Amino acid sequence: MLRTRRQPKVFICVLIVLCIIFGFTACDKQKNSPEKLSAPIITLNQSAGVISWNAVLNADGYEVYEGATLVSSQTETTYTITKTEIGIYKYTVKATSTDINYITSDASNEVTYTYSSSEVTPTQLTAPTITLVGNLITWNTIENASHYEVYEGNIIVARVVATSYTINKTAVGVYSYSVKAASSNPNYLTSEKSNVEQYTVVDSSQNTKLAAPQISLDEEKGVITWNEVEHATGYIVMENGMAVSSVTETSYTITQTVVGTYSYTVRATSTNPAYTTSDNSNEESYTVKATSLKAPQIELNGNVLIWKPVANAVSYDIYESGRKIANLEQPLPEEQEDGTEKVPDVTYAVSPLAYGKYTYTVVAISNSTQYLSSGHSNEVEYEYVDTKPALAAPVITLNNAAGIITWEAVENADGYEIYENGRRNGEYTTELSYQIRRMNPGVYTYAVRATDSNGEYKASVPSQAVSYTVVATEMTFNVSVVVPDGYATSIFTIGLYKGDEEIESKELNTQSLDGGDIVSFTVMSDEYTAKIKSSVASGYTATQATLSAENPNGVIRIIQVGSNTLKTGTNSFSVRNEDQEGTEQNFVFIAEKSGYYTIRTTDKLGMYILLDDIIFIDSGAGMCVNSIKLIAGQVVAVTVVGWDTGNYTFIIEEGEAKQDLVVGTNSNITSNPANFIIGGTESCTRYLTLEEDTTFIFFFPTATIGTRIVNVTINGVEYEFDGNENCQKLIRIEAGTDIEIEISVYGSNFESRAISFFVVKY
Repeated sequence: MLRTRRQPKVFICVLIVLCIIFGFTACDKQKNSPEKLSAPIITLNQSAGVISWNAVLNADGYEVYEGATLVSSQTETTYTITKTEIGIYKYTVKATSTDINYITSDASNEVTYTYSSSEVTPTQLTAPTITLVGNLITWNTIENASHYEVYEGNIIVARVVATSYTINKTAVGVYSYSVKAASSNPNYLTSEKSNVEQYTVVDSSQNTKLAAPQISLDEEKGVITWNEVEHATGYIVMENGMAVSSVTETSYTITQTVVGTYSYTVRATSTNPAYTTSDNSNEESYTVKATSLKAPQIELNGNVLIWKPVANAVSYDIYESGRKIANLEQPLPEEQEDGTEKVPDVTYAVSPLAYGKYTYTVVAISNSTQYLSSGHSNEVEYEYVDTKPALAAPVITLNNAAGIITWEAVENADGYEIYENGRRNGEYTTELSYQIRRMNPGVYTYAVRATDSNGEYKASVPSQAVSYTVVATEMTFNVSVVVPDGYATSIFTIGLYKGDEEIESKELNTQSLDGGDIVSFTVMSDEYTAKIKSSVASGYTATQATLSAENPNGVIRIIQVGSNTLKTGTNSFSVRNEDQEGTEQNFVFIAEKSGYYTIRTTDKLGMYILLDDIIFIDSGAGMCVNSIKLIAGQVVAVTVVGWDTGNYTFIIEEGEAKQDLVVGTNSNITSNPANFIIGGTESCTRYLTLEEDTTFIFFFPTATIGTRIVNVTINGVEYEFDGNENCQKLIRIEAGTDIEIEISVYGSNFESRAISFFVVKY
């Protein structure tokens, strides 16, 4: 009984589930297969300006399109056109539905509606005047015409936009041609026919082809000329293979203005049917070059540059004392009181970084291939005057016996610069005294200038000058000789020379065990040269030593010569380096005559050149090139270290190589691998002459150094830049000083790296 009562409930539940599944399946089917509505069929009542169409089954709306633009969404089956501007308009309609089972129809057929004002009487276009040369008909352009109808007799044979038509008739006979001007604008009516020109096709077996002209080009004038062809009545000028002119003269002036190169040929033609058009003449090429923009004419009002806008310019480059400092866009046109637009005058306010005189010029720039940048404008000068008060000049006193200069403190000064013989010697002190370090005999003048590092006061003028005399005194110079392993000779005669005059000579025994490997000369203090006077073993040569009060100890080296002797010109050596420890090769260089010598390398990375154990030059990006001053016959030890396997070259040249820095220029040096010390105090020497009343800032951005250490010596004062710390130090040096900058880079890892520094005005 219980089972019997439950069976109806189970059956009902199963039916409900089946209905739900069937319902969802049916819904999914409806969603996945919507039906596209039929497209309407539309008609236009031109006079009423009304479009109408049939009602589409299952549609509940319609979209009206003017061209591709939707202009109405509606439920009605008519649309009234509301155009007020004269023209031709095209319309279509689509049927739509809000029922998800139907999708928008395709567009209907298209109808065209023409609107013309009833107040305007249509104007008939002017008839063209045609010319027939050979088989080419040409005519004048007709104002307001959109195209032209070419008639052969009374039949239209072509509708063209161009003002020419080429006849291609081949059947023998006489043909008449005329042209009408036409317009798609309903306010203009088609013109009357032009004059009639007749074209005759005769039996080709009776025709004679005209001779081809020979043309020449005057590039300066842009004129093509050619010889007169017998029986020709006209000539067709072709530009890049297309006819551009029909003339009866034997010359043509090129009218092309678009930049580019164009080829020209000429054909001879005749109105006499017995003669056919000639072949093309020889070809001549003509280049239309870009035109330079007109240079601006600038004026200076206070610190503001002013100039009139240059036609076709889009921007202007501004130059300060020959260096580009800014680019300024052409101002936009401004509306005038009379409704016209005008580009206003261009202005730029100058703001130099340091006090002094500056010159300014402007260059006009165009982004069109038709125009080149202009030349520089006229030059104007602006003086940026330091209005800060100047410090008082110190009053100095010299203690000649002690070689000490002293002075009283100058109010508001916090430092003092030392000048020697009229030039700043790089010495700077915050003390009120200076110890003279000169030792060589001579007379030296000194002055002191007060400075303010806070920039609130200008540096003073130099103090009065005092003279300090270094008197020659007796002193001892020591000379030693270094010989290579296996060298047989041990006793040498050492000569001491002042210029070319021998002062004294002594023997030196390098094999002595009692310290006799050093010979001493006691003479009056001055500058001397020590040389070996006795013979040196065959295949060897000797260097010489320069002695002075600052360098009283000299070393003479015995060097093996032969295949490793260098001369001026290109030298090379090879490296086979598998352990990456560097391959060294030793040379000697003997100066052929007195003067400066320069060593420079090619672009091979990982190469160092040493002179007397000091790295003289390193190759790579931004390499520094130095010079050495030698006297005729002087011998220099040269060691070349190659880092990578390969062939290396270096060049020895006569002459001094000074690398001048330009203010504001990024200058590179190179740090090399394996913890080499790059150069010591002579690694990279550069020179900079500052302008009057100008100071400069010399700094390394931290990112360019990394973990390296850079030592910079400026006129004898050393500054250290540590990549692990803040290395953006500022160094100020007053103007009017010739500055010698020596840079040493200490590498700290196994890679080569370019390091940049900057010199900018302040």
